[in-house]
Amino acid sequence: MSALELFDPSVYTRTPNLDLPSYIALGHQLLQALPARPSSALKASADELATGLAEAEQCYGEHLQIAVPQDNRVIDQAADVSWGSLYRWLSAYAELPHDRYPKAVQAEALLQALFPSGLGFLNSEYGAQWTEAEQRLRRISRDKLKPVLLALGGGDFLTEIERCHKDYGEMVGVTKVKTPRSKLPDLRAQRQKLQQALTAHMFQLVAMVLAGGASAYKAALPSFAAIDAYREKAAPSGTDKKPTDPTPLAPSPAQPA
Repeated sequence: MSALELFDPSVYTRTPNLDLPSYIALGHQLLQALPARPSSALKASADELATGLAEAEQCYGEHLQIAVPQDNRVIDQAADVSWGSLYRWLSAYAELPHDRYPKAVQAEALLQALFPSGLGFLNSEYGAQWTEAEQRLRRISRDKLKPVLLALGGGDFLTEIERCHKDYGEMVGVTKVKTPRSKLPDLRAQRQKLQQALTAHMFQLVAMVLAGGASAYKAALPSFAAIDAYREKAAPSGTDKKPTDPTPLAPSPAQPA
């Protein structure tokens, strides 16, 4: 029995279940494997497939070009650490005996001025936390608390707070206009469209083989091989693979009379 007689067209009437990047790769493989003398219908399906590939690649590329959005949690954590560090430093300084260390009195005063309710404001919503931090920085400026902080040795704490506060303001959009995210193409819809174009092309390959005989089957083999390879990759447990000729079983030995 010839290979053409064993050909099962139903295997090539549905595409393997793949993601969009794999469908794009399979589409390019099928275009490369296009028979030298395709039928008019197969040539038309190849043109449609090429158009679908170009659109899918364009949409997929737009997703890859989008800059990775900033992680708000990282900015929030850095701000929390900056304020928390100042609070803990002032708290430790203020624990010294006030009658022996005048700077401990200043540390206690700063602690009461900047953290009257402790660090609870760091648990607020992003916008509310920025407001709380902004009010504390304004008080440092208004009440001329910066020289006191510097005299105590807290310059690095204040510098870090100001750095983080700038990033925080940009994050919540109060000091810099937040750029709205552009709407990205629907990759699920693109996958479905490309799958339909692949299916149409596979149907035309099958039609060419059934109408053209052995020579057409030979010309379509590279395309079928590409489809088979992806079907095997997509099959989770060896199912949905192209059936092969069963190995003939050896005859059973005769049973004794």
